[in-house]
Amino acid sequence: MNKTIYVSEDDFPIFEHAQQLFGGNLSGAIAHAIRLFVDTHADPEPPYEEITVVVGPPGRRRRQRFWGRHVADWRHPESQAGVALAFSVYVTRHQRWALYRRHASYALHELPFFANHSLPLDTPLLPTDAPRLEVYDHLAELKQVIPSELADLLDSRADELPLDDLDI
Repeated sequence: MNKTIYVSEDDFPIFEHAQQLFGGNLSGAIAHAIRLFVDTHADPEPPYEEITVVVGPPGRRRRQRFWGRHVADWRHPESQAGVALAFSVYVTRHQRWALYRRHASYALHELPFFANHSLPLDTPLLPTDAPRLEVYDHLAELKQVIPSELADLLDSRADELPLDDLDI
């Protein structure tokens, strides 16, 4: 099916540039731009929200954004030096599992050391390493790389997990 669109003289250079960038395929460039526009501006299916995390080593940090739903947080002190391991788990709108993993420091004077216990979730944390965002297709894959306490927490929230309707 062929469709004709009007391109104003003022917009013509950007269309030519887009066509060049997309290997000579103007239709593909337009479709890609429209998909990106819709993904960025359309309301996602409830109850998903825009999630933005900071990743990368100090001096080269960047932000990454996706649509998802927060499922759980888990923090655990790694030493009495005020460093904690922190995880946040999300379900993406495409039913994948996003794990935001980071080491962070917290002020010891504001908080007693919690030996073998999770830190309170409202403890302010400052990243100390290269936080990263990992994405897994299945919960079983995610559970293989997280602490057992966090896996247990995810199991306890089974009613909040994605539901796959099977037509069998």
